[in-house]
Amino acid sequence: MRLYRRMQWGLAMLALLYFLIGNGAWLWGNREIYPIFSWDLFSYVPNEVVDFGLRITKTGDTELDPPIYFEAAVDLLPDARSIVAYTNIQALGVAILADRPIELAAAADRVEALHLYPLLPVEYEIVQRRYAPLDRWLTGVVRGEELMGAFRAAPQQ
Repeated sequence: MRLYRRMQWGLAMLALLYFLIGNGAWLWGNREIYPIFSWDLFSYVPNEVVDFGLRITKTGDTELDPPIYFEAAVDLLPDARSIVAYTNIQALGVAILADRPIELAAAADRVEALHLYPLLPVEYEIVQRRYAPLDRWLTGVVRGEELMGAFRAAPQQ
């Protein structure tokens, strides 16, 4: 019983010491002293994602109002949730932002041939969007969008 009490007291003191050192580390000019930390890292991590999205505005003769994001078009596109498609859309956005016409043409051809082929002819836009991941997942809300470019793809003859 005595060993149990000592272990209880020792663990309580260890937890108290961990807490005091972790939260007092800023006094010594450090954010943390490894492996002891204060768990305030989460207040320094931004809760905003900036990426590029593909909005489908028209497919065939059908105008889509409001336009739908590529990843939301699950019933129209077989790989709407594909990470490869997401990566290709990001590459297209980066090429537009960097103003690289050769990379832009290659990225647009890749997106159209690999991911938009079921909807051809199709008109789409690339937008740079800002959103909080949790808010977007729960409600679909995007904080801001900036149109980067509009494109039209037709079937190859």
